[in-house]
Amino acid sequence: MSIPGFTCYFAYGSNLHLERMRARIASAQLVETAVLSHHILKFNKRGRDGSGKCSVAEYAGHHVAGVVYRIRSGHLSRLDRIEGTGYRRRLVLVRGLQTERAYKAHCYVARSVAVDDDCVAYDWYRDLVVTGAEYHGLPPAYIERLKQFPVRVDPNPHRHRQQLAASRPEPGPRSRNGRR
Repeated sequence: MSIPGFTCYFAYGSNLHLERMRARIASAQLVETAVLSHHILKFNKRGRDGSGKCSVAEYAGHHVAGVVYRIRSGHLSRLDRIEGTGYRRRLVLVRGLQTERAYKAHCYVARSVAVDDDCVAYDWYRDLVVTGAEYHGLPPAYIERLKQFPVRVDPNPHRHRQQLAASRPEPGPRSRNGRR
């Protein structure tokens, strides 16, 4: 069901973290957890800091788990600026994990010029993705795969501390459908 003035956004990386997402886009409302079929998650988008950030790539037989947020349509341009020029926004079809509902949602995919398969994520960034996945109750096997991605220590201790503070888990356990 479409709501005038709002659109869906599929988050699979650091925007899984609800506090981070709401700090970026205050209108963000969690709809449900979902999967993007025939894609794989990679940490191969070269970030401004030189580390690996999440992206998705087509890959038959695999899927990327994440969440669907409803945001004000007018906030997409702000999200475009936050994500930066290394990503392009495209519409994808994702399926809700609880309802099996199909959602047409915006999703950010790394531009080929920003892809570097030698990139490695900073530990705090990967942990931010894992924390968001755990918070939303994504499948345990998927979370374990996230934890297996290689990481490196951020050489900037200030940035590391700042990001760790932002990634503190929200209070209260979540069920698989994202409700307390």
